[in-house]
Order: sequence, then structure tokens, then C-alpha cells
Amino acid sequence: MFQTRATARKVPTCGTVRSIADYVLVMKRRDEQMVVNLCAALALAVDSARRDILDPWTPSPGRFRIATRSEAGIGKGCLNACRVVSTPPTLRGREEQPVSDIHREFERHLTGWQRRYRDRPQRELVCLYLLALEREENVAVAYSEPLLGPRLAALPVAVGVREVMRAVLRRVWEDEEEHVVYVRAALDALDMPLLHARALLQQTAGMLGGWTVAVRQHQRWAEAPLSRAAATLLLWAGGVSGRVPRAVRRHLDYCSFRDFCIYNVHTEGTAWRCWQRLTELAERVPALCGEHLKDFRRIAADEDRHRRMFETIGDALDGGDRLRADVTPQQLAARLELAA
Repeated sequence: MFQTRATARKVPTCGTVRSIADYVLVMKRRDEQMVVNLCAALALAVDSARRDILDPWTPSPGRFRIATRSEAGIGKGCLNACRVVSTPPTLRGREEQPVSDIHREFERHLTGWQRRYRDRPQRELVCLYLLALEREENVAVAYSEPLLGPRLAALPVAVGVREVMRAVLRRVWEDEEEHVVYVRAALDALDMPLLHARALLQQTAGMLGGWTVAVRQHQRWAEAPLSRAAATLLLWAGGVSGRVPRAVRRHLDYCSFRDFCIYNVHTEGTAWRCWQRLTELAERVPALCGEHLKDFRRIAADEDRHRRMFETIGDALDGGDRLRADVTPQQLAARLELAA
């Protein structure tokens, strides 16, 4: 079916028939694999366009990946070679693909620093500190009572359930505030040229980012048009400058409180990964930050606890932000206490 340039060539002599036949087979398999890659790319593009056009609450099918040679059926006919293998989604709905992209982008970021600063661990330490500072300031603002409180007050749940959530989220906010103070003190202790100015810029970016996230996720245009306009402008500027990845931007719009919690499950996971990397660095180079090793482990445990709290709240709510029928207020309180 697929005629290659190799198969169209004339075989010159009988003595070279075997080698040319082998070459033709290799070229044919290479072309078949190219067809597999093309089909997978087209399927991925169509699937991405469908998710952008259709209602964002429509559940997405599994993500596509390139089929392996055995899965694609190479050598068993060209029709089989065009198959694209789908993988089951890890999450349902609008959070599935972007969330995985957030983790993939974050891991690529960390891996790049590890390679670049393999022989300069202090430079990697500074980069991780600055990243942690911006991220901690971001959520310290986004989780604050003035920004998150009105959304909690509007939840269609019992007053007791709302107060339990408020107490848990306030505990998370207090932890994040403490983390900001700790990172600033750690950066100031390094006493490096211009580092104080860089830390100030990074923290300011975190403040603006946290405010932008909170406004975009919790306020509609009709409720706060000026705030939404300013937040949209900041989001656009962050996208143009490359500070806000596209995968994150897809989440920064008005959503249910359940989706807000699911989103933060994964952002808290990336925060845990950042502190986990700092822990690995401290263990590998004790002279660099050995005295901070226990602090790194404690903060990583805090981030993992925050992830479990958001996960518990998200699992307890339905799509309309009401308490699920199979979850009682007492059960939610007990689960949150266990997560904490």
C-alpha cells in the first residue's frame, strides 16, 4: 500500500539482492513508523481542539501516545500500523490534561536545573529557594481570608460544614505564611550580591500571581468587572513573558469550589516536589545546607498534608459544590482531622 523510494529502485545485480531486500524492509518499517507518528499527532491535535471547543465540563477521553512497534502491528499490514493507542485518563473532566501538563512542566524545570548546576549546587539551591518563595507567597495570598472567605460563605452547604472547611483552610494559610518567612530568612542568610533584590521581585510576583489566581477562580465578571479586568491583564502579561504556562492558564478561570480544590491538590504536589528536591540537595551536600535538612523535611510534610486536605474537600463535594449524599458532616470533619 505504501510505496517507498527504496521499493521503486531497480535491483542492479543478483549478488546484491539479499542486502537490498533487507534495506527495503528496513525502509518500509521506517515509513510505517512515520505513519504511526503522523496518525498519533493528528489524533492529539483533533482531541486538543475538541476539548477547547466543546463545553469544558465534558469529560475528555484518554490521552493519546505513540503506539509501540508491537502494539501498532508493524509487519502485520499497514492498516494495523495506523492504530493509535489511548491511555486511560488519570482525572475526569477539564482538569485531566492540564494537570498532567503542570507536573510534566514542573519536573522538566527541576531536571533542567539539576543538569545545568550539577557542579554548582549552591546555584541550584538559590533557584529552588526563589521558586519556593514565589510559590509560597502566591498561595499565601490566594488562600487568605479576604479573597477566599466570600467564596466559602457562598457554598451551598450547612454552616457547620462551611466552618470546618474554613478552619482547615485557615490552618493551611498559616502554614504557607510561615513558609514565606522561613524562605526569606534563608535567602537573606546566604548574603549573595543582588540576591535581596531578586527575592523581593520574586515575592512581588508571587503576590500578584496569588491575587490573580484568586480573582480569576472565585469572581465572575458581573461581580467584580474591574478586578477581573486587572487580573486578566496580569494573566496575559504572565503568559506573554512565559511565567504562566498554558497548562496553568487553562485553570485560571471561574470554576466550582470542587475544581478549585482539585487544582490545588496538584499545585500542592508540585510544592512538595520542590521541597523534596531541596531535601535531596541538602542530603547530597551537607556542608551547603545541612542545618536546614530537618526544616526542609518538615515543610515538605506540610505541603503533603495540604494536598491531602484539598483532596478530602474535593472528594466530599459534587459538581454543584454541595456535600455528596454519601458524606455526612461528621465524616468530613473526621477525614479532615485525619488528613491534618
